[in-house]
Amino acid sequence: LKSSGASGVVHKGNGVQVIYGPRVTVIKSNLEDYLETAENVLYQPETSVQADVKQVDEKEETTEQSPASSEQDTPKASEGKTTVIYSPIEGVAHPLSDTPDDVFAQKMMGDGAMVMPETDVICAPTDGTVGFVFPTKHAIGFMTDSGLNLLIHIGIDTVKLEGKGFEVLVEAEQKVQKGQPLVKIERSYLQEHAPSLATPVLCTEMTPQQHVRLLAQGNVKVGDPLFEVIED
Repeated sequence: LKSSGASGVVHKGNGVQVIYGPRVTVIKSNLEDYLETAENVLYQPETSVQADVKQVDEKEETTEQSPASSEQDTPKASEGKTTVIYSPIEGVAHPLSDTPDDVFAQKMMGDGAMVMPETDVICAPTDGTVGFVFPTKHAIGFMTDSGLNLLIHIGIDTVKLEGKGFEVLVEAEQKVQKGQPLVKIERSYLQEHAPSLATPVLCTEMTPQQHVRLLAQGNVKVGDPLFEVIED
Protein backbone atom coordinates (compact mmCIF):
# COMPACT_ATOMS: atom_id res chain seq x y z
CA LEU A 1 0.00 0.00 0.00
CA LYS A 2 2.85 2.40 0.79
CA SER A 3 4.46 1.64 -2.57
CA SER A 4 1.22 2.67 -4.31
CA GLY A 5 1.65 6.20 -2.97
CA ALA A 6 -0.19 6.06 0.34
CA SER A 7 0.99 8.62 2.89
CA GLY A 8 -0.28 6.52 5.77
CA VAL A 9 -1.87 3.17 6.63
CA VAL A 10 -3.94 2.97 9.82
CA HIS A 11 -5.44 -0.19 11.32
CA LYS A 12 -8.92 0.39 12.78
CA GLY A 13 -10.37 -2.78 14.29
CA ASN A 14 -11.02 -5.14 11.38
CA GLY A 15 -10.51 -2.37 8.83
CA VAL A 16 -7.54 -0.71 7.20
CA GLN A 17 -7.61 3.02 6.45
CA VAL A 18 -5.33 4.01 3.60
CA ILE A 19 -4.55 7.72 3.29
CA TYR A 20 -3.80 8.92 -0.22
CA GLY A 21 -4.83 12.57 -0.30
CA PRO A 22 -6.47 14.53 -3.13
CA ARG A 23 -5.50 11.91 -5.76
CA VAL A 24 -7.73 9.35 -4.04
CA THR A 25 -10.42 9.43 -6.76
CA VAL A 26 -7.89 8.33 -9.39
CA ILE A 27 -6.47 5.63 -7.14
CA LYS A 28 -9.96 4.44 -6.21
CA SER A 29 -10.75 3.93 -9.91
CA ASN A 30 -7.47 2.07 -10.44
CA LEU A 31 -8.17 -0.12 -7.40
CA GLU A 32 -11.67 -1.01 -8.55
CA ASP A 33 -10.32 -1.92 -11.99
CA TYR A 34 -7.66 -4.08 -10.33
CA LEU A 35 -10.17 -5.90 -8.13
CA GLU A 36 -12.31 -6.69 -11.17
CA THR A 37 -9.45 -8.24 -13.13
CA ALA A 38 -6.96 -9.63 -10.58
CA GLU A 39 -6.71 -13.41 -10.21
CA ASN A 40 -6.33 -15.39 -6.99
CA VAL A 41 -7.20 -12.46 -4.72
CA LEU A 42 -9.07 -13.31 -1.55
CA TYR A 43 -11.89 -10.82 -1.21
CA GLN A 44 -15.65 -10.80 -0.94
CA PRO A 45 -17.44 -9.76 -4.15
CA GLU A 46 -19.70 -7.43 -2.21
CA THR A 47 -16.73 -5.48 -0.81
CA SER A 48 -17.30 -1.76 -1.24
CA VAL A 49 -14.67 0.89 -1.79
CA GLN A 50 -15.59 4.14 -0.07
CA ALA A 51 -13.47 7.07 -1.18
CA ASP A 52 -13.06 10.25 0.77
CA VAL A 53 -10.61 12.95 -0.15
CA LYS A 54 -8.55 11.65 2.75
CA GLN A 55 -8.98 7.88 2.54
CA VAL A 56 -9.80 4.64 0.79
CA ASP A 57 -11.35 2.39 3.43
CA GLU A 58 -10.97 -1.30 2.59
CA LYS A 59 -12.75 -3.44 5.19
CA GLU A 60 -12.54 -6.88 3.58
CA GLU A 61 -9.20 -7.06 1.77
CA THR A 62 -6.81 -9.63 3.23
CA THR A 63 -4.07 -10.39 0.69
CA GLU A 64 -2.31 -9.00 -2.37
CA GLN A 65 -3.81 -5.52 -2.13
CA SER A 66 -1.84 -3.77 -4.86
CA PRO A 67 -3.81 -0.94 -6.41
CA ALA A 68 -2.28 0.40 -9.58
CA SER A 69 0.45 2.80 -8.62
CA SER A 70 0.76 6.31 -9.93
CA GLU A 71 3.63 8.69 -9.62
CA GLN A 72 3.53 11.35 -6.94
CA ASP A 73 3.23 14.88 -8.23
CA THR A 74 6.39 16.87 -7.65
CA PRO A 75 5.80 19.33 -4.78
CA LYS A 76 5.87 22.91 -5.96
CA ALA A 77 7.79 25.31 -3.82
CA SER A 78 6.64 28.80 -3.01
CA GLU A 79 8.24 31.50 -5.14
CA GLY A 80 9.12 33.58 -2.08
CA LYS A 81 10.51 32.81 1.34
CA THR A 82 7.11 33.10 3.00
CA THR A 83 3.56 32.61 1.71
CA VAL A 84 0.62 33.69 3.86
CA ILE A 85 -2.62 31.71 3.66
CA TYR A 86 -5.72 33.59 4.78
CA SER A 87 -8.80 32.22 6.49
CA PRO A 88 -11.46 31.10 3.99
CA ILE A 89 -14.12 31.11 6.71
CA GLU A 90 -15.39 33.29 9.51
CA GLY A 91 -15.14 31.26 12.69
CA VAL A 92 -12.70 30.07 15.33
CA ALA A 93 -9.16 29.13 14.30
CA HIS A 94 -7.36 26.22 15.95
CA PRO A 95 -4.06 24.38 15.52
CA LEU A 96 -4.45 21.50 13.11
CA SER A 97 -3.80 19.09 15.99
CA ASP A 98 -7.20 20.07 17.46
CA THR A 99 -9.04 18.51 14.50
CA PRO A 100 -11.26 15.64 15.72
CA ASP A 101 -9.86 13.28 13.08
CA ASP A 102 -6.47 11.59 13.45
CA VAL A 103 -5.68 11.77 9.74
CA PHE A 104 -5.77 15.56 9.84
CA ALA A 105 -4.59 16.03 13.42
CA GLN A 106 -1.49 13.91 12.79
CA LYS A 107 -0.78 15.83 9.57
CA MET A 108 -0.97 12.76 7.33
CA MET A 109 -2.70 14.89 4.69
CA GLY A 110 -0.50 17.94 5.06
CA ASP A 111 0.07 20.84 7.42
CA GLY A 112 -1.95 23.97 8.07
CA ALA A 113 -4.74 24.96 10.45
CA MET A 114 -8.34 24.17 11.31
CA VAL A 115 -11.28 26.57 11.47
CA MET A 116 -14.67 25.92 13.07
CA PRO A 117 -17.14 27.76 10.78
CA GLU A 118 -19.60 30.26 12.21
CA THR A 119 -21.01 31.41 8.87
CA ASP A 120 -22.23 29.62 5.75
CA VAL A 121 -19.75 30.69 3.06
CA ILE A 122 -16.33 29.21 2.34
CA CYS A 123 -14.11 31.60 0.36
CA ALA A 124 -10.83 31.53 -1.53
CA PRO A 125 -7.92 31.68 0.93
CA THR A 126 -5.79 33.70 -1.49
CA ASP A 127 -5.57 34.47 -5.21
CA GLY A 128 -5.30 31.28 -7.22
CA THR A 129 -7.03 28.56 -9.21
CA VAL A 130 -9.58 25.95 -8.20
CA GLY A 131 -7.77 22.67 -8.76
CA PHE A 132 -10.71 20.33 -8.24
CA VAL A 133 -14.10 20.11 -6.61
CA PHE A 134 -14.69 16.73 -5.01
CA PRO A 135 -17.83 15.05 -6.44
CA THR A 136 -19.50 15.07 -3.01
CA LYS A 137 -18.78 18.82 -2.76
CA HIS A 138 -17.25 18.58 0.72
CA ALA A 139 -13.69 19.42 -0.32
CA ILE A 140 -11.92 21.74 -2.73
CA GLY A 141 -8.38 21.57 -4.04
CA PHE A 142 -6.74 24.94 -4.61
CA MET A 143 -3.53 26.14 -6.25
CA THR A 144 -2.22 29.49 -5.05
CA ASP A 145 -0.68 31.90 -7.55
CA SER A 146 2.61 31.30 -5.70
CA GLY A 147 2.44 27.57 -6.49
CA LEU A 148 1.20 25.97 -3.24
CA ASN A 149 -1.32 23.14 -3.34
CA LEU A 150 -4.06 23.62 -0.73
CA LEU A 151 -7.01 21.55 0.40
CA ILE A 152 -10.12 22.88 2.14
CA HIS A 153 -11.98 19.94 3.71
CA ILE A 154 -15.36 21.10 5.02
CA GLY A 155 -16.37 19.12 8.09
CA ILE A 156 -15.42 15.63 9.24
CA ASP A 157 -16.76 12.51 7.46
CA THR A 158 -18.92 14.79 5.29
CA VAL A 159 -18.13 12.63 2.26
CA LYS A 160 -20.92 10.36 3.52
CA LEU A 161 -23.50 13.12 2.98
CA GLU A 162 -23.09 12.73 -0.80
CA GLY A 163 -23.25 16.45 -1.46
CA LYS A 164 -26.24 17.28 0.73
CA GLY A 165 -25.75 20.50 2.62
CA PHE A 166 -23.28 21.93 0.08
CA GLU A 167 -23.70 24.34 -2.81
CA VAL A 168 -20.57 24.74 -4.94
CA LEU A 169 -20.20 28.19 -6.50
CA VAL A 170 -17.11 27.56 -8.66
CA GLU A 171 -15.72 24.90 -10.98
CA ALA A 172 -12.39 23.22 -11.58
CA GLU A 173 -9.69 25.34 -13.27
CA GLN A 174 -11.54 28.57 -12.47
CA LYS A 175 -9.35 31.52 -11.51
CA VAL A 176 -10.51 33.18 -8.29
CA GLN A 177 -9.46 36.04 -6.06
CA LYS A 178 -8.87 36.08 -2.33
CA GLY A 179 -12.21 36.20 -0.50
CA GLN A 180 -14.29 35.05 -3.48
CA PRO A 181 -17.05 32.62 -2.38
CA LEU A 182 -16.32 28.99 -3.28
CA VAL A 183 -18.93 26.94 -1.42
CA LYS A 184 -22.10 27.73 0.50
CA ILE A 185 -22.95 25.30 3.28
CA GLU A 186 -26.12 24.55 5.22
CA ARG A 187 -24.60 24.59 8.68
CA SER A 188 -27.70 23.35 10.50
CA TYR A 189 -27.85 20.27 8.25
CA LEU A 190 -24.14 19.55 8.61
CA GLN A 191 -24.27 19.99 12.38
CA GLU A 192 -27.07 17.42 12.53
CA HIS A 193 -25.61 14.86 10.14
CA ALA A 194 -21.81 15.15 10.44
CA PRO A 195 -19.59 14.39 13.44
CA SER A 196 -18.06 17.88 13.32
CA LEU A 197 -17.94 21.07 11.27
CA ALA A 198 -14.18 21.33 11.85
CA THR A 199 -12.66 22.48 8.56
CA PRO A 200 -8.96 21.78 7.96
CA VAL A 201 -7.16 24.15 5.59
CA LEU A 202 -4.03 22.33 4.46
CA CYS A 203 -0.93 22.71 2.37
CA THR A 204 -0.90 19.19 0.93
CA GLU A 205 2.44 19.14 -0.89
CA MET A 206 5.50 20.62 0.80
CA THR A 207 9.20 20.28 0.24
CA PRO A 208 11.51 19.30 3.13
CA GLN A 209 12.60 22.95 3.24
CA GLN A 210 9.07 24.23 3.91
CA HIS A 211 7.23 24.38 7.21
CA VAL A 212 4.03 25.95 8.54
CA ARG A 213 3.68 28.59 11.25
CA LEU A 214 0.23 29.25 12.70
CA LEU A 215 -0.74 32.93 12.62
CA ALA A 216 -4.16 32.86 14.29
CA GLN A 217 -5.98 31.20 17.14
CA GLY A 218 -9.47 32.19 18.20
CA ASN A 219 -11.92 34.31 16.24
CA VAL A 220 -11.07 35.00 12.61
CA LYS A 221 -12.87 36.62 9.71
CA VAL A 222 -12.57 35.80 6.02
CA GLY A 223 -9.26 37.21 4.82
CA ASP A 224 -7.49 37.24 8.19
CA PRO A 225 -4.00 35.66 8.14
CA LEU A 226 -4.37 32.01 9.18
CA PHE A 227 -0.94 30.43 8.68
CA GLU A 228 2.19 30.95 6.66
CA VAL A 229 4.37 28.53 4.73
CA ILE A 230 8.01 29.37 5.31
CA GLU A 231 10.76 28.13 3.02
CA ASP A 232 14.17 27.84 4.65
